[in-house]
Amino acid sequence: MPQQGADIDIVTGRPRIQELAELERINKNKEDERLERQAQYAELLHSATGEKLLGIIQLYLDQRIHELVQTDPQAMAYIKILSDLGVRDAVGRHAAGILMNRYLKKKEENKP
Repeated sequence: MPQQGADIDIVTGRPRIQELAELERINKNKEDERLERQAQYAELLHSATGEKLLGIIQLYLDQRIHELVQTDPQAMAYIKILSDLGVRDAVGRHAAGILMNRYLKKKEENKP
């Protein structure tokens, strides 16, 4: 039998269209708040203090990656292969650098 009238949510008793509009409004407000926070931090990150902060975070990330690699047998096998091939670069530092560069590039692309 065809349904007549607006589609109603059984739990709330409200029309589904109204709930979708409310959900969209909430999501838009969350996105606006996120963008405002991001804009506030943009000035900090491009200052000398911000660059120092990013360096500290990168150092911690490097240390954490090193710890994780040391406990992962598969990662250790890859490091051994690289070592056998003569690669002496700090793998964790390189990975942390790549992650930070991706993050910063993504932030630059998302700037209004």
